[in-house]
Amino acid sequence: RYQNSYDEFISLQNNNACGIYTDTGPILLAVNPFKSDDKGILYGKETKEKYRDEGERRWQRGESGDGDQENGSSLPPHVYAVADRTFRTMVTRMYHKDFDYSCKRSQHSTPNDNQQTKREKTNQSVLVSGESGAGKTVTTKLLMGYLAELSERPQENTKLSVNMSIERRVLESNPIMESFGNARTVRNDNSSRFGKYIEMNFSSTPFSSPTNQTEEAKISLVGASVETYLLEKVRLVHQSIGERNYHIFYELFSLKRGVDSYVQDGNDNIHDKVEIEGNDETSQIANESNASLVDKFGLLNYDMEDFRMISNSDTYDRRDGVSDFDTFRDLKRAMNIMGFTKPEQNAVLGVTAALLHASNVTFHEIGEVECALDMDNPHLSYLVDLLGITKEDLNKALCYYEIVVGRGASGEENHFRELSQSQAEKGVEALIKATYGALFQYLVGRINASISGSDTTDGNVSNRGHGKSSNVGRKSRDSNKKEASIGILDIFGFESFEVNSFEQLCINYCNEALQQQFNRFVLRNEQEEYHREGISWS
Repeated sequence: RYQNSYDEFISLQNNNACGIYTDTGPILLAVNPFKSDDKGILYGKETKEKYRDEGERRWQRGESGDGDQENGSSLPPHVYAVADRTFRTMVTRMYHKDFDYSCKRSQHSTPNDNQQTKREKTNQSVLVSGESGAGKTVTTKLLMGYLAELSERPQENTKLSVNMSIERRVLESNPIMESFGNARTVRNDNSSRFGKYIEMNFSSTPFSSPTNQTEEAKISLVGASVETYLLEKVRLVHQSIGERNYHIFYELFSLKRGVDSYVQDGNDNIHDKVEIEGNDETSQIANESNASLVDKFGLLNYDMEDFRMISNSDTYDRRDGVSDFDTFRDLKRAMNIMGFTKPEQNAVLGVTAALLHASNVTFHEIGEVECALDMDNPHLSYLVDLLGITKEDLNKALCYYEIVVGRGASGEENHFRELSQSQAEKGVEALIKATYGALFQYLVGRINASISGSDTTDGNVSNRGHGKSSNVGRKSRDSNKKEASIGILDIFGFESFEVNSFEQLCINYCNEALQQQFNRFVLRNEQEEYHREGISWS
């Protein structure tokens, strides 16, 4: 078996798409082919159906669903096989809760753990790890897409269109997360600069359709949640040569390219540009709307090269051939599907544009220590207008700090001390990081409110600093008897720069810990295999 896996790796040299995967026990190993699957050989509909049919066949025969390491499949290793096995293992255990899985446990387990084991093993998890550029982001999207499609059910309520189904909304969260959380690095053009944990919640939902009575059809995706951590904020103020800031800052300039591919009519219906071709009136409205936003955001007389925030690395494009215009179109479509109103979308983009202008604000010295904002800087006017603040308040916040003296009956006294120009400039960097971090958490909270499966989709969610909605999954827990979840952890990649930030130190440390866990897991599985076959372990 391992010789065959080795041959599959070697076959990559012969452009055999399936050769990018092999496995060891339940662990799938992948090699990034660094090319698109335009013909659908590796991830197309036909390939997906093969793994779905194989999983269904083996599940009906009772061969998958016990979590065995040997998958016994006639198909080669694939990310779809991992997703299918994970889903069917969860389904089997949802419908066979009385089965005692404690026999699968290590001999070191205690009898007291058995009752807890039955309940815990219903939920499943998939860990996606690897160095930067290994393909973790794409793999995570493939897992989510397969699981969502496997559990997708026919719409019974006409109020919930296909475009707004929970499966569609879960998948449409990806363009938003990528625009605001991904960037080009030296090794990867679409590197996730944050870690995320996606929990997909499933529940039994019986259907009255007489043509489909299998138990698989009764398992539906009822909600999901996203939790993020360690957003790389230092990238906002510094990028190495050959790297970019977050994609959204470059996508924003797509507004200057005329009519967007997606516009809205008066009824908030989404139309493709092809559908309205020839409708001069609608195109003119879209052009006027874009022109108004470009002027409001202060981008009319500026290009990317004019903003320090995205010009210090002298890198403006992507090497993978992906257009910022296309990803911006996908972002706007996703925000529409996720329930962002037009004013909310413009507000999010406005804050993004404000940070570009913030990177260009300047100061002038007053005496030996004191400094003040350059009130004649045109970028300052755009910054305060977009953030809804005044120049005076911003000058007070950046150029002075407050000291509170005294307590008790005598009361408190507030004293303001001057900051030097270099300290004020550091304050601007801190402002950019804090504002973007808050914006990112707001977006994650809105996404969670939309995909939670509950009726509360107005965005009033409590993030608690983690980007996770407090009401995620509440409806499914309350209204469905059977429930389980599949968690997908997309861990950021190991990477080493000339100057490594504190965030990168945390990322690399986390990856080292995961590598040790991986080593222990593989060795333990091998030890158990030796024990089952009666081979002495030494």
